[in-house]
Amino acid sequence: MTGQAWDEPGVAALRRMVDEGASSGVIAAALGLSRNAVVGKCHRLGLRLGPIAPGASRVCLKRGGDWSAAERRRLRDLAATLGAEAIAIKLGRTPAAVRRQATAMGVSLARARPVAKPAKAVKPARPVVADLPAPTGEERAAAFAPFADHHVDLAGLTRGCCRWPIDRDGATFYCGAARTRGPYCDRHAALARRAAA
Repeated sequence: MTGQAWDEPGVAALRRMVDEGASSGVIAAALGLSRNAVVGKCHRLGLRLGPIAPGASRVCLKRGGDWSAAERRRLRDLAATLGAEAIAIKLGRTPAAVRRQATAMGVSLARARPVAKPAKAVKPARPVVADLPAPTGEERAAAFAPFADHHVDLAGLTRGCCRWPIDRDGATFYCGAARTRGPYCDRHAALARRAAA
């Protein structure tokens, strides 16, 4: 189980490890979650992570100390395929203790593979509009004139509509033609990018 989502097997494993007396840090490492996620889920489920009942054994991570021959063999076997965190979970040690012992044994640990980020979408370059003269009065009037076949009011404006404003009888409408360059259609984009007179 990875990420911060709780599924049925994850909840079952959480209940089992809490019953065994595992600490929230050990549970978090085993399930691949944050310690806060484990503590929060235990709280919501009504599970107690505090002191355990007398006679029960508490699962703890060994910080260092002597490594048995079996632990050293297992470390050597796992080092080729797993990183320090994964080996630490399997051996019940801290990642720092695993790294120290691997260095002392001359064993190199496998590196954790970085998660590949999705490639960003490349925006197409904006077309360069040549410096054109300012629109004439007739061009400006034609551009602002409402076109009955595609002008829309604010409520009818959708993502793909040209947003060129058109004033008509005190009400504001928009061109409404298909957008092609920025927020405007080709015709209004050319007018918008002309040098002011």
